[in-house]
Amino acid sequence: MRDRSAADALLLVNSSLWSPGSGYLPGDSLLIRDGRIFRYGRYRDFTDKSYPVVDLQGALVIPGFNDAHMHLMEGGLALQQVQLRDSVDENEFCERLRKTAAALAPGSWITGGYWDHENWPSRRLPTRGLLDRAVPDHPVFVLRLDCHIGVANSLALQLAGIDESIANPPGGEFERDPQSGELTGILKDEAHKAMLRAIPALTEEMRYRALRHAMHHAAALGVTSGQGQCEAADLPLFRRMAEQNQLTMRLSLWSIPEQSDSFTDLDGDWLRWGGVKLFADGSLGAATALLSSPYVDPSDSCGLEIYSAEEFRKLILTLDRRECDLVVHAIGDAAVTRTLDAFGNCQQVRRRRSRRHRIEHAQVVQPNDVPRFGQLGVIASLQPSHAIDDMRWIADRLGERQQWSYRLASLLHAGTSIALGTDWNVEPLDPLLTLHAAVWRQDTNGRPTQGWFPAERVSIDQAVNFYTSGSAFAERQENQKGRLQLGYLADLVALSHDIFADPRMLLEARVEMTMVGGKIVYQHNVQAQIEEIR
Repeated sequence: MRDRSAADALLLVNSSLWSPGSGYLPGDSLLIRDGRIFRYGRYRDFTDKSYPVVDLQGALVIPGFNDAHMHLMEGGLALQQVQLRDSVDENEFCERLRKTAAALAPGSWITGGYWDHENWPSRRLPTRGLLDRAVPDHPVFVLRLDCHIGVANSLALQLAGIDESIANPPGGEFERDPQSGELTGILKDEAHKAMLRAIPALTEEMRYRALRHAMHHAAALGVTSGQGQCEAADLPLFRRMAEQNQLTMRLSLWSIPEQSDSFTDLDGDWLRWGGVKLFADGSLGAATALLSSPYVDPSDSCGLEIYSAEEFRKLILTLDRRECDLVVHAIGDAAVTRTLDAFGNCQQVRRRRSRRHRIEHAQVVQPNDVPRFGQLGVIASLQPSHAIDDMRWIADRLGERQQWSYRLASLLHAGTSIALGTDWNVEPLDPLLTLHAAVWRQDTNGRPTQGWFPAERVSIDQAVNFYTSGSAFAERQENQKGRLQLGYLADLVALSHDIFADPRMLLEARVEMTMVGGKIVYQHNVQAQIEEIR
């Protein structure tokens, strides 16, 4: 493949072309003009061959992946922080923290981590005592991979002013030892805020570098668009990078209700306001997702509600009347029911379907709620990688209710509009892994053989459709991107293998090229990418 950057016109040749809803397109070439798809067909039929040419050497070209749920800033920061996700036990967890501390200035905070105690033989949550023995002289607050549980050492608790007298906030918990009543160092959901106030703010240079690293990482994986929450404090940085043509992916940003006024003017090709983000509950891993009946373990809890049902209904109705799309995190079946009820109430009040409200995750959905997504026009924004990660332990949380989990095919057959993403940095950003999870419902070792609850598998065509056209619909951009269609934005990815001819090759396939707006932002050249990041 010859190296080409942006050009007013560019001809991609020697490829297979595939588009959602159409399948394989006739021809082997694609002409890009002014950042959009101008023509496709057979190379021999192009009479003007004076355009710069990129030889794709037989690669498969599809629309670029549009990650419908990601944490771009946090993902970029995580690339630079201590890596705890794949630690195999408490000893390795502690050793990585020690090595990180040894390289830091005295008193520097250690954050990030994204550990997974379900990988450990003990399957026990870490405690402040464990952290104190490993790193007593640096404040430590590291998160579980779902970001709904954090653990702090004693120094961090002291600096945050968290002591035995502190009360649990609404929607959160400072965990205590059941025998002694002392704080364990585990903070759940809304309890994080007390700790986050004590952590020194990142400099703008740190955040800029994090975004640059995140976008390079996304480009290498074929992700050309992303959707996710943004703090108002970070918005000036996003705006400046857009104005200076430094973005290499298109972004649809969600605000919290209190900050929406700062976002409403975002309506460009590169930076858009995607709606208002709310939380209805926590996570299954933290046992804070809101269930309609108690967990198997812990058997005395149904999870945490962020709002009461009535508070939530009123809040949803108030925001709906502002004519904005709502993005609601709801994982447990009770949280999903409550969110669908609130959306249904909005429709009764306004009696029209002009919104594109969505439920993020929808990991546990009761049978009676499955058809309501389609009936109410609610988008299901799903992350299949969660299924193949959580299947290791979810029976311990849900018992028989695990069959209601990650219901991709059920929601599809019920007429639901579906968008796919990863929840990066909770799960890897890799779209090919996400597609593998959706199509096969197996881990990377091919287990279980028939797939976990295989009735919820979808075809490769359907999965790619959700990840491109479906995600574009979720952000009201279905007429601009998500297809190889004349006039659409030239946001493309070229893959080394034809994943439609053989979906078993999903984990073997490689991104050969990523293009955004007619500009090549990644080619399979590791050294060149490293030099560009530097």
